[in-house]
Amino acid sequence: MVKTTASPPEQEPDRTVSVLLPVPPSRPYDYLVPRGLSVSTGDFVDVPLAGRRVLGVVWGPGSGGFPLSKLKSIINRRALNGLSLDLRNLVDWVGEYYAVPSGMALRMVLSAPAALREPKPTKLYEDAGSRPARLTPQRARVFRTLSDAAPRILSDILLDAQVSSGVVKYLEAEGHLHVSYVHFPPKAEIPNPEHFVPKLSAAQEAAANSLRRQVEASKFKVNVLDGVTGAGKTEVYFEAIGTALRRGYQILILVPEIALTEDWIRRFEVRFGVRPWAWHSEIGSASRRENWRQAHSSTVGVFVGTRSALFLPFHNLGLIVVDEEHDPSYKQEEGVFYNARDVAVMRGSFASCLVVLVSATPSLETHHNVNVGRY
Repeated sequence: MVKTTASPPEQEPDRTVSVLLPVPPSRPYDYLVPRGLSVSTGDFVDVPLAGRRVLGVVWGPGSGGFPLSKLKSIINRRALNGLSLDLRNLVDWVGEYYAVPSGMALRMVLSAPAALREPKPTKLYEDAGSRPARLTPQRARVFRTLSDAAPRILSDILLDAQVSSGVVKYLEAEGHLHVSYVHFPPKAEIPNPEHFVPKLSAAQEAAANSLRRQVEASKFKVNVLDGVTGAGKTEVYFEAIGTALRRGYQILILVPEIALTEDWIRRFEVRFGVRPWAWHSEIGSASRRENWRQAHSSTVGVFVGTRSALFLPFHNLGLIVVDEEHDPSYKQEEGVFYNARDVAVMRGSFASCLVVLVSATPSLETHHNVNVGRY
């Protein structure tokens, strides 16, 4: 008889990935991927760093050259979908072109940390079918409110039944109400390209048709929309926005100053029937969290903002418009120094979409790029 021994099961080899962190010194670090955890490039992960927990993004395979025993392991992967390839490319480009650590560019992408946390679920109440021994009028009104068998949130129950929260909490604690938790996707009102279609002049219509065709081509190109103040440039690029909306794209509009944002939004609302999502330093934390998640979710719609809106995590970008492209406010001169007009062109290049530079007085750089055929 030949005695045999079973071969030990093969173990998954240790695997490393590089993780870019939005903290100094802002370079990718190698981390071990724990067995049983699957991560891909672009994923959001939590990692240990100098005794604390830091959010980072998987940037690629590990660089190697480090003993595995010296490496720390990824703590977990966030449930949120990862960063798009075009945004990762933009982060790398900003780091290289403006000679800053790429992690500092990533920090601008992760400017709404609350948006990366799992949203709190909504608590819903239903009638469990049983009744308390003592059915007071207040408790009876709660059961009448829930008699249609539709789950209700607490505030609706309190309003309809005209009771205090203590009544509902008692019925919940005694098991007479069934509780469930649900994540509701955020509501999104899609702008309507047909809401109010203006009559364009012949010159406006010719320019609008050119932009419409280029949006439909879904290729990178830079167009300069030049016209004197009051010539109707906004109405022209609104037609490009309408085409992008019909094709199911996300659209980014840059304005140089916060003060211009609200006036632009009013004009947009007249044309498309709803307000766009805004992004600038004066919006509240709740709007900041919600609008960041809308951009990340590939939701069709229009985002208007100042230069920092360039780093929103779009996954479905089909058009970028830089209004008043000559304005010096597009130059950021603190933290990471960059020109938002130039970064917008590169974002469009990486996303393969049309970029429209709009101005009554185009900058010298833009004039040059038109003259040499780049735009």
